[in-house]
Amino acid sequence: MLQDANGDYLKQVVIDKALDSAIEQIETRIAPLHRHIFRIDDFLIEHTKEVIAQAYVAYENIHYIIIATPKINAVSQNALLKIIEEPPHNIRFILVVPQKTILLPTILSRMPLFKAQYSPTVPPPLTFAVDRLDTAQIYALIKEHERTSRGEIKILIQRIFVEATRLGLAQKPQILKAFEHAIEVLELNANVSTVLLSTLLHLVKR
Repeated sequence: MLQDANGDYLKQVVIDKALDSAIEQIETRIAPLHRHIFRIDDFLIEHTKEVIAQAYVAYENIHYIIIATPKINAVSQNALLKIIEEPPHNIRFILVVPQKTILLPTILSRMPLFKAQYSPTVPPPLTFAVDRLDTAQIYALIKEHERTSRGEIKILIQRIFVEATRLGLAQKPQILKAFEHAIEVLELNANVSTVLLSTLLHLVKR
């Protein structure tokens, strides 16, 4: 998908016939704290109201609202138009549809288009077990990622958070706060090694 210089996803329309696979891909790349997914087979005006209400929830960091649908009527699209054009602070919309012809030209003119050339595959698994991390592995990871960009580190941290959540390790407030803080300071050009060390140590100390 389309990203900015900081590694954050732009608002965009994603064209992919395999909607569920596209959503799985998004779930591996954007941590649950930073996304809200509306996967709806027939998107109607009542769903638009739910989306708009969610968009006006205040978020300290970038939050993605993902609408994935094979069918959305013109009334619903027109109702979404203004908030897509002028979203609330820190809100970015991603529309996932099987073909661009289901969207109005007014929607398409306000969002860049990303067309999947093939059904996206799930990224390879992490090379370490999140629930068995120790300090030696953490320092090895830091060494491995010394020259990794902030954008890539942000994606790595979000993938670790997704896996930690799946394993039931991210329920404590201090761990949630650590991951939230990591994303925030990376956007402020913090040192990637320091951020990675601090975040992963919270998992070891859980």
